[in-house]
Amino acid sequence: MYKDDSYKSLGVEFTSENGYGLYDPSYFPDLPPIKLDERYTMDIFRNITFKEMADVFDSLLLLIEEYKDYKCIIFDSTADDYYVDGILGDATFLLNNETEEEQRKDPLKGYPLMEIWSNWLAEYEDKILKLFKIKYCCRLINFHNDVSYDLIAYNAYTIDLIDKYFGIDDIKAFLDMALEKKRASLADSIISVLLSTAIGTEKLFDIYHGFLSSLFLSVPEEGWKRHIYDEDRRRSNLYRSLSEEDRQKFDEEVARLSVKPEMPPKLSLFEKSVLTHTKLVFTREVDFFIRGLWLSTTDEQHIKGLALQYAIGEVYDARYFLANIKHIALAVTKGLIDMGELRRAIIESHGFFIRSVLDEEVTTFENKPLDVLLECTEVVLSRMLQIIFKSGI
Repeated sequence: MYKDDSYKSLGVEFTSENGYGLYDPSYFPDLPPIKLDERYTMDIFRNITFKEMADVFDSLLLLIEEYKDYKCIIFDSTADDYYVDGILGDATFLLNNETEEEQRKDPLKGYPLMEIWSNWLAEYEDKILKLFKIKYCCRLINFHNDVSYDLIAYNAYTIDLIDKYFGIDDIKAFLDMALEKKRASLADSIISVLLSTAIGTEKLFDIYHGFLSSLFLSVPEEGWKRHIYDEDRRRSNLYRSLSEEDRQKFDEEVARLSVKPEMPPKLSLFEKSVLTHTKLVFTREVDFFIRGLWLSTTDEQHIKGLALQYAIGEVYDARYFLANIKHIALAVTKGLIDMGELRRAIIESHGFFIRSVLDEEVTTFENKPLDVLLECTEVVLSRMLQIIFKSGI
């Protein structure tokens, strides 16, 4: 167990300026630079057309129609246990009936007609990126509530930026078509299952990371920092969901951003997170790719994902708000990041990182990184208690 008594004998005060005696404030991890992957550029993504996506999607809908009477267990929100015997044509998503343990042994096991869907995928193996963009489009709407894809909450600058890198016309045309289809939600679910199981999370991470890296390198810094919403921000779901206190912060941020785009200094991670939700990184169009970084499976992918999370966080002067604490801990165990960096992340997250880990089953976390994280947490808590007792709070 790590012990740090050096500051006691020297009588030094523990402050953020000296890292509370736990980390070097001037330290920044030596992470790999963000590089363009020519396989996954935003030009490639944008140039996938409505017709290309529609042809693939329609072929899957025809296959679903062929097997619509296949008997299987489906989800029913009105049923006592939510699961009932039904037919495929009435399902809104593909349901796996196997235990988690069995799914880990065979990711394809437990889904109805998986052989049929896999054979269909084999016909479109050279069209994986088209399937990926279909999945992307479907995450921009809610099939059960939305009647169209709109950007009404965004200001003109944001709409122009989204159009430049994503292609609004093709996305909107596809979603307008999909929303008219009876079993579009089921088709979307089948594509998602195929991408994560038949294609595999390792390759899927490369796609997410590649496109997000391209976007990060392509969008100017101003584009990441500018406020995204129209003046009538109450049309945004985000604004309606905020507390009165956070709405006041939001309004103050809107007013301040009319003068200059930088993030206000000296804010907590939570405050920066609230304000950053008014920036490009948390538009639904970009958040899709951010979430994909959590799919990393190899050590190399963990570090590549972490480097991109840090790079985007630095744009907003919010070092850890995108960072994955498990990947920081893993990097420490590999000797790629200083132990003090993990302690700093724990401190500056105000406990958010620790809660996120404790909410998960221990089995989902590799033993060595978990040990390091728990050890660092103990050291940080001990130091914070020491400071509190000394101050007499």
